[in-house]
Amino acid sequence: MRRLAINRTCGLFVLLVLFATGARAQQVSVEITGVDDSLRQDLLGVVTLARQKEQEHLTLARVKALYARAGKQIRHALQAHGYYQPQIKSKLAEQGGEEGKALWRVTFHIDPGPRTRITAMTVALAGAGRTDEALRAAVDAFPLKTGDPLNQARYEQGKTHIENVAAERGYFEGAWKKHVIRVDADNNSASIDLQYDTGPRYRFGEISLPDTVVSHATLEKMLPFKPGDPYDVNLLITLTQTLRDSNYFNDVLVTPQMKAVHDRRVPVSLTVKPKPRNTYKIGGGFGTDTGPRLVASWESHYFNRRGHRIETNLRLSPVLSSLTGSYLMPYFHGRDTQLGISTSLSHEDTSTNKSDAITAGPQYLTKQWGWNRTLGLTYQFERFVVAGTTESTHLLMPSIGYWNTVTDDPVYTHNGYKLSVNLRGATTYVISGVSFAQLLTQAKVIHSLGDWNRIIARAEFGGTEVSKFSRLPASLRFFAGGDNSVRGFDYETLGPRDSNGKVIGGRYLITGSLQYEYRFLKKWSFAVFSDFGNAFNHFNDFKPEYSVGFGVHWLSPVGQIRVDLATGISRNHPPIRLHIIVGPDL
Repeated sequence: MRRLAINRTCGLFVLLVLFATGARAQQVSVEITGVDDSLRQDLLGVVTLARQKEQEHLTLARVKALYARAGKQIRHALQAHGYYQPQIKSKLAEQGGEEGKALWRVTFHIDPGPRTRITAMTVALAGAGRTDEALRAAVDAFPLKTGDPLNQARYEQGKTHIENVAAERGYFEGAWKKHVIRVDADNNSASIDLQYDTGPRYRFGEISLPDTVVSHATLEKMLPFKPGDPYDVNLLITLTQTLRDSNYFNDVLVTPQMKAVHDRRVPVSLTVKPKPRNTYKIGGGFGTDTGPRLVASWESHYFNRRGHRIETNLRLSPVLSSLTGSYLMPYFHGRDTQLGISTSLSHEDTSTNKSDAITAGPQYLTKQWGWNRTLGLTYQFERFVVAGTTESTHLLMPSIGYWNTVTDDPVYTHNGYKLSVNLRGATTYVISGVSFAQLLTQAKVIHSLGDWNRIIARAEFGGTEVSKFSRLPASLRFFAGGDNSVRGFDYETLGPRDSNGKVIGGRYLITGSLQYEYRFLKKWSFAVFSDFGNAFNHFNDFKPEYSVGFGVHWLSPVGQIRVDLATGISRNHPPIRLHIIVGPDL
């Protein structure tokens, strides 16, 4: 018995030594040659040995097992790319490694051979959706065409896209009746035969409306569909966006009740969290154009159950003060439309002019061609002083404006733009003291160059045709200079002058700016820029002023705080001016 125990102990010791020797950690390098980089990366991704080469405790037995499997994995991956006659040469060789580890170099040299191409292809629809335009577009967009190399990944992408579009359109019983790839490896050709049977199209069922701050009648007018309409997930997205844009709710959830489907009708439920009835804001700021300023606002998000809203804004500063108010009503001829009545009081006192104005009138807000559009009719009375001359004018101005803002971040924009076009006018035949027509276009574009650099370009053009310029109010004349115009010059100090050399404003305006900004820390940026432009009365008289400058900008929660120093280089005695601006980019 004692001898048996000794033998067992010795045998166990030998096994442990052999196991320790065989389990010695291995190092592996895997190389694939003979194919382009894109295909090489795909092949490395399917070879298990390449994926596991960094694992600890990788044994020699495991290396050899994975090496034996790799050739088949590569061959299958090549077939997915259309290579059915590859020649694969492989080699496993040991090289010197780090202390305690063996280094195995695995190489695969591949001659992929001729690529199989598609010589015949059919993608067909059957069922109720065979004439559906969205599904037909998905078929037309199938990522493989006759003559293309066979690529099974793109083949599956095309199938999945058709399935997704069908589901989005309510064809929940859709299925592939045919999905076949026939490969003739000898002739390097393939044919594809696909047929998708959509089945019947489901429809919207009952729409459950919540009891909330606005009435069911108001909610119903926001619905882009009604019970019985064909199901379309894009209409659910439209409804979600409409409810969010209504300004009544903080949170919106539109849910198709798939578990409650009956007779191929999908019930829809709405869950909303209303905003507080009233929002009050008060704040302050500083700008070199206007000096210190106090701002305050009150907004009633839902003044009544019909969804009417009230907005008021107060702004006080030494240069420009205003009080505005609007009463806005949803107008459900279109879901993105509002009717409103607005009024304002304003006072402006600059180094070139003074004015007091009161305005009032209706406005119609909607969307057109993807842009925001405003139609308005504004009565304005303004008393103004320019170059020591006092005038007052009554105006009744129809107007139309388009604007659009696209940004990836409203506080600090990496890529985006803001465009606006406004046209307004008046005639002495209807109330007004002067006839005029005025166009103003503005554009600002921001483009990032990597994570730390931005290019910011800005341009502005305005033009006015007027019967008697002296009767045109100061608020409708064009001036240049200031924080958002031609930096380096004081606010509204550029423009045509009278015989006494005093700036009186112009009928036209052209300004532009180009700025480069480098972010050297997370919230700190350095900028250099050049501005140009002027106001003028005749194109032959356009003499742009030029300025250059630099600045340091800090990103705050409400946007950048920009401190810029600019000088007007177009003057014999260049003015130098400090500009401080706070706010978002667009």
